[in-house]
Amino acid sequence: NVQVHMFCGKMVFIFGIVHTVAHLLFTYRIFSELPFKHLNTILHCATKGQRGYIQQLEWPECPLTRNWEYVELVWSFTGLTGFALIGVVVLLAYTGALSVRSQNYEAFWFIHNAGLVAWVVLLYFHGSQGWFGVGIPLVLPV
Repeated sequence: NVQVHMFCGKMVFIFGIVHTVAHLLFTYRIFSELPFKHLNTILHCATKGQRGYIQQLEWPECPLTRNWEYVELVWSFTGLTGFALIGVVVLLAYTGALSVRSQNYEAFWFIHNAGLVAWVVLLYFHGSQGWFGVGIPLVLPV
């Protein structure tokens, strides 16, 4: 049903924005203020001895070896993939608008199909750091 699809898309957009703002206002600020040794007692990748799923893409590497500044955390691999996820959702929403979709259906169709693949891949990479140990399980239902 198209209405259910549009509702789900709106919820992904709204909660993606809430998720991003929460990280920008709280998580990254707190992470930049706490000593890295304390953070290593909280982070799943440090306490369970399980590093990220793709260790070559870990940035910052876990367990943490130094304190990180707010801006460094925002531009971390998790931050960059988070911004890319929001970008994909914004692009999907824009091209899905009736006025845009009716003017260029081919662009809408292509971006929706490519965007779906990109969103799932980015979602996997976003959680692949393993900071909280939930990257793969959250992407499987998608």
